[in-house]
Amino acid sequence: MAEALTAHAAGARCRRCGICCRKGGPGLHLEDRALVETGRIPLEQLYTIRAGETVYDNVQEKLHRTSRDIIKIKSRPDRSECVWMNPAGNGCDHYDDRPLECRVLDCRDTHEIEAVYARKRLVRENLVGEIQGLWNLIRDHQDRCDPRQVELRIRAVDRSLPSSPKSNRNDPSGLHSRSDSSFGDSESMAELNLILQYDLHLREVLTEDGRVHPDRLEFLLGRPLYKILRPSGIDIRLKNGRLFWMTTSRKGEEPPC
Repeated sequence: MAEALTAHAAGARCRRCGICCRKGGPGLHLEDRALVETGRIPLEQLYTIRAGETVYDNVQEKLHRTSRDIIKIKSRPDRSECVWMNPAGNGCDHYDDRPLECRVLDCRDTHEIEAVYARKRLVRENLVGEIQGLWNLIRDHQDRCDPRQVELRIRAVDRSLPSSPKSNRNDPSGLHSRSDSSFGDSESMAELNLILQYDLHLREVLTEDGRVHPDRLEFLLGRPLYKILRPSGIDIRLKNGRLFWMTTSRKGEEPPC
């Protein structure tokens, strides 16, 4: 935010520097519900940060654990900038239907965005809670794939990991490299693998026969678990439908079943 303030210090109006859009898409609030329900913001362009995930807060500029859903506009693949950003002129391709956070953000005076940032967030239940079968499945997935429970098993598996993610100014994800590690607790390792495999399997089942569009999965179920473990110091990659450890002494190995 300080970077944006410096960029705009001499101007009275937004100069479309694009700094705010390059930090990622906005979170949605109850005021944005109609935009989603009428299709002006498509579900395919949303993803959910689920309760229990560790995320980087751009306003508070620190890592924290979420207590409930945060529904956000997706970023471009392998980049942090909002999917709606038009790099040619640092404009917004969705400007007329932009969400609340975009409407109130003024990087020279952040009081208004700070006032609304964490209040009345839109959650999945607001949008699909009345679709009984689907909502029951989402709740079951949240219970079985709760990031907090996953972290507990990670701590049991690898006791060399810190007890909580540390913020890194150069790497907001909190990812850190380790040259050695002491893995243990084979039962927790097996449980962790079952959770990771269930998360992947459910996504495959939902997209079979076109029942759910693949681009809607990250809204319905959040990001795949193996992708959100980096703040916990675990790097697992998906290759040909199978999971492999990519850090520590288990590099290149499959998590044991």
